[in-house]
Amino acid sequence: MIVRCIGIMSPKFETLSSLKQPGFRVYLGMFLSQMAAGDMRTVAQSLLIYRLTGSVALLGVLALVYAVPSILLPLVGGVIADRLPKKQVINYGQTVALLPPLIVAVSLSLGFLSAERAGSWWILLAATFVNSCTFGLTTPARTAVISELVSKDHIMNAISLRSTSYNILHLAVPALAGVIIDRFGFAFVYYCMAFLSFIGLIFTLYLPPIGIVKIKSEGAISQLKDGFKYIRSESHILFILVFTLVTAILMTPYNRLMPVYVDDILKVGATGYGLLLSASAIGGIVGSLVIASLPSRKRGILLLSDITVLGIALVGFAFSRNWYFSLALIVLVGLVQPARTALCNSMVQSYTDPNYQGRVMSLYSLQDGISSLGGFIAAMVAVAIGTPWTVGSFAMAMVLLSILTMVFLPRIRKLD
Repeated sequence: MIVRCIGIMSPKFETLSSLKQPGFRVYLGMFLSQMAAGDMRTVAQSLLIYRLTGSVALLGVLALVYAVPSILLPLVGGVIADRLPKKQVINYGQTVALLPPLIVAVSLSLGFLSAERAGSWWILLAATFVNSCTFGLTTPARTAVISELVSKDHIMNAISLRSTSYNILHLAVPALAGVIIDRFGFAFVYYCMAFLSFIGLIFTLYLPPIGIVKIKSEGAISQLKDGFKYIRSESHILFILVFTLVTAILMTPYNRLMPVYVDDILKVGATGYGLLLSASAIGGIVGSLVIASLPSRKRGILLLSDITVLGIALVGFAFSRNWYFSLALIVLVGLVQPARTALCNSMVQSYTDPNYQGRVMSLYSLQDGISSLGGFIAAMVAVAIGTPWTVGSFAMAMVLLSILTMVFLPRIRKLD
């Protein structure tokens, strides 16, 4: 009886099925190395510029510097992903990704970047700009390649497993980065980032020769226009992309303004910053595993419900002054965030013609830049009305958007 039940359940709930593909396992190693470096950068970058300058406005400028290339370049990166072997594109990106953290680490070690040198924070902005350009051009290839490593039926599983693996990593890396900053300083963290980027490059070299395509006869501009025409003709894909980008803006403030919370509101410092990010990973592990186990059905209503819960949790966090309550709310935020990513990503890739994967995913990849632009806007708003009301008002708008979509757009609610 038990064996029979397992046999019935296994087709629907093959939680680890994508790991059977060797290429996906190598991709996962590359992705986790990259994201470990990114987690350290998240803790160090904003906190470093805030401690160098004490300026909330410069937190916004930092977000804007990251936003501009992240918005403009993925469109070019999408065309590149559809014209060139994706492995080659990823290799180049991973090589260049070594440079920004190394430059900042050396600048900190030699004293070129310090509070004593007024205006030296431009080095951090320059490194952020280079990093943003690199990922803007290569993220479409990194994202679209999943559909070539696993079958179409396993895309959501692969994305969810990627999210689960990242959240397991996210459980420890931010907290570790916070402790390193408090114990050894910012320079050591940036050297760690450079080392992790190098490990990611090693994994990239072992990716299978995927995504090899013939260079199309029409020019890049024509291909880009053709991609936009295709997206406009596919209303489901268009809505998911727009919804993804809008919610990326609305959920951004809590993350971008976190240095204000940890230093001025909750008063827990870099170690507390790392613990908050690690707390989100606790919820993220559970949320990712649940999504990985679900079949690709009723994804529309799942997405809208998920965004509603996320917005409510962020409203609570925005106005919390209690450390433990804030931690609990961040766990809830972490629980629902992976579902948003997996559902949006898998629906876009599932509904997209393979010939347009790179260009469509380039628009999906805009959410990184759009969220950074949202961080700039949020910082400017926070200067005027304060950080809690900024985070809270953006989150309230997200809840309202989700509910209105649920009520007035039943076709989206019923998407599988």
